[in-house]
Amino acid sequence: MSQVPNTPPDAAPAATAAVPAATFTPDQFAQIIAAMTSQGFNKDDLREILSESQKATATMVDRVANPSNKVHPGKSAMSYPEGDVARPRPRIEHALFWNGYPQHKFQEELHWSELELIVQLKAGEYDCMQKDGRTSHKVSVKVKRDANERVERIDVTFPVLREYKERIPPLYVWLYQMVHADTLKPRQSFMKGMSSYIDLMYEDEEAKRPDAVAV
Repeated sequence: MSQVPNTPPDAAPAATAAVPAATFTPDQFAQIIAAMTSQGFNKDDLREILSESQKATATMVDRVANPSNKVHPGKSAMSYPEGDVARPRPRIEHALFWNGYPQHKFQEELHWSELELIVQLKAGEYDCMQKDGRTSHKVSVKVKRDANERVERIDVTFPVLREYKERIPPLYVWLYQMVHADTLKPRQSFMKGMSSYIDLMYEDEEAKRPDAVAV
């Protein structure tokens, strides 16, 4: 997962102003024609040059108005190999605070595999393994629901000092342990999560290579 930003990006960057096409006054245009005529261009040559120039301008205008990639596939390091258009990533449909960080506001930071696990989170107190696969770490997941029992907010909290944050495994492995806590023991879920994470990252990277061929 991407590093937590210091402050959320509130405003989108200003759009770049369009650059107007070059224009000439009648006198400047007459000077250009005179200069070209002095270089040996006759009226037919000038007519052909102007015709080609008009065609090029029309083509440029058409490409701007009708780009060939009107619908971008939405492929990125975080998307499924097919791209977000063909296969949208899961969405967090409620507030989700990860140790106080509003992760639901920055879903673009999350890999599709992480989102698949996040949407499966359930309330509970979990014993998750740190990177060494032996040290247990307490993780609390609290779920708040509305009057219709729909999830309104999830808070995931676990105490960790800044100097020990490197002991926490990848987000996917952390989530895998919580999602599979009902069926696997902590060390088992850690080992399976790490194995799954390595295989998944390799396969995902291979599938997104420009020269990848579907089998």
